[in-house]
Amino acid sequence: MAKCVRNVCFLLRGREAGREPLCASRPSNDESERAARRALQQVRSLQRQYEQLLPVLHTALASACVSEARLAQVGTNLGELEELLEGAATASAGGTVREVVACIASEGADAWRPRRMLLSDAGFSLQSNSGNQGYFAERGTELMPWSEVSRVLLCDPSTSSASKTTNGRPSYNLYEAELELARPPGRLRLQFGAAGPAQVLQQLWQASQGGGRPVPLPGSEPLLEEMRAKSGSPPCPTRSVFSANLPAGFTVAKVRQLLAGNGPNNPILRLHARAGVQNMEERDWEPLGRGQMKCLHFVLPLKPQPMAPEKTRVTVVYFLCPEQDRVVLQKVTRALDIPYANSFRVYHEHTFTEDAEDKQVVLDLALGIGWIDRCFVKQIIESSTRRETVESGQDLVEALTESLVAC
Repeated sequence: MAKCVRNVCFLLRGREAGREPLCASRPSNDESERAARRALQQVRSLQRQYEQLLPVLHTALASACVSEARLAQVGTNLGELEELLEGAATASAGGTVREVVACIASEGADAWRPRRMLLSDAGFSLQSNSGNQGYFAERGTELMPWSEVSRVLLCDPSTSSASKTTNGRPSYNLYEAELELARPPGRLRLQFGAAGPAQVLQQLWQASQGGGRPVPLPGSEPLLEEMRAKSGSPPCPTRSVFSANLPAGFTVAKVRQLLAGNGPNNPILRLHARAGVQNMEERDWEPLGRGQMKCLHFVLPLKPQPMAPEKTRVTVVYFLCPEQDRVVLQKVTRALDIPYANSFRVYHEHTFTEDAEDKQVVLDLALGIGWIDRCFVKQIIESSTRRETVESGQDLVEALTESLVAC
């Protein structure tokens, strides 16, 4: 019984018994809620079986001097597990999960310890991979609501004051966030390997106070800044890799109308749906200069490749250029969990023109890869990206056709 309870606890934390948690993927909010409710039913069934077995267990273990304590511990664990599951089901229903990230944390004046942090619209939780040391580790998946956070301060390691500890030695360039809490432990300090999680944490807290701007999609801010600086144009050369005629019935104006729409009939959403993406988050088109900008974030299953994970989080920003005699759709893509993810970005330029003779609309798809850091597998990345671009061009033609038929 105790082993069964322990294994259920492992599964609730997103790992098999005795294995490390899987931190790379963001859990689906709906899936988490359903799993918590299913597990809650099973735990309550275990409690009933435990109560029925208790008299027999007392008799069977009467000769063991510690039997009473062990039986009581099983009952306590089942009760605590039920509370955790009830909290998990409520927390899942209460807010969208934004990030699951590894960090190190210090509660109050305690020492720094490794933690796994979950950030959602409703609040945050800190989970420990080993032991239950500290206020948050003892509460497992229980969310602390943002209303319990009085203030959030961020510390950038690039500043002179942030890059040194009190004894003058470097702090290993970690991004730090300090939270003032309305209840014990009173203060929580967190350190991350990148700026993104700390910024998302602050933005979620600001949004909960009613004074923050909408929370950007994970990994989108550098892409948005680049789009604004370049007015949508790619910062690197692009080269045509795919061309195709659209079926009869298309005009340049019709293509623009379909691309500029919001909702499930947008060919862009159909395109990504064909790739089997998961956990899609979408922002409506927003004005940018004389054009329009749209952001997407999702989890993309990957084909088996050396050193590549099974799936990765992906952020995409589209820019629809101003009205002309043609349609130009720019796209920049950033995969967050693949090897060398911070070394490059992928740029696509979709150009739709109308042939003067037969009035047929032609799609030309150009590809560019912007290298921003060193990479030892450039040729592999360029080759696979070119192949995937050709496939996406074919899928876009089919997605446009489906959207036209559905109009």
